[in-house]
Amino acid sequence: MAKTLPKALGENGKRISIFLGTLGSGKTAIALNTAWQTAAGGEESILVDLDVINPYFRSRMLQNEFATYGVKVICPPAEIARSDLPALPAAIRGALVSRVRVCMDVGGDSIGATVLGCYRPYLPEGEYRLFLVVNSRRPFTQDTSGIVSAVKEIEIAAGLRIDCLVNNTNLGLETDIGSIKEGLEIVRKAAEQLGVSVAFSAVTEQLSKSAADVLGGEVFSLKEFLTPPWMA
Repeated sequence: MAKTLPKALGENGKRISIFLGTLGSGKTAIALNTAWQTAAGGEESILVDLDVINPYFRSRMLQNEFATYGVKVICPPAEIARSDLPALPAAIRGALVSRVRVCMDVGGDSIGATVLGCYRPYLPEGEYRLFLVVNSRRPFTQDTSGIVSAVKEIEIAAGLRIDCLVNNTNLGLETDIGSIKEGLEIVRKAAEQLGVSVAFSAVTEQLSKSAADVLGGEVFSLKEFLTPPWMA
């Protein structure tokens, strides 16, 4: 059963939510949960897989499963679905200019951001919001300066401005509330320097009950859809 979306994705959200993040940030998990919960709430939902970087965690792998939830997944053709080729279907442009709720899963380095920039002319003014998903336990985003640098690199490559940061600090199975809280403080400091907000913290379903009181902000409870191949 779907939980409630954070306000930045639900009642105060935009029609198009775009998630970027460096490798290991967890942006795909957040994108999947956003699209799934949107559909569970009775709205038409489209998930666009623009990640041309990560071969292991891609939204396109769940295309058939998500169709049963009422989520349409737009991704490269099946014959190259596991490749890194930026073969991006024209259906993406149609989704962006429609009236349907769209969630975009985008690679967060300069290459991924450049791919997103190709669709900048089709992003309706005032109808989209860019979220940078941050895992402060990953290289390059372990401190405030790293996060700020990542944001600037993405903004230059995409020609678009990051609107919000998302705290998704985790250590996989070893994640605890303490590490998430430490990550949140780092993300908050980066957001202050950048002049943006921290939209929410993402946590696993197992930690969600205790997280809200400890973190003191909005929490997005994530259902696990993708399992690393080395843990399958």
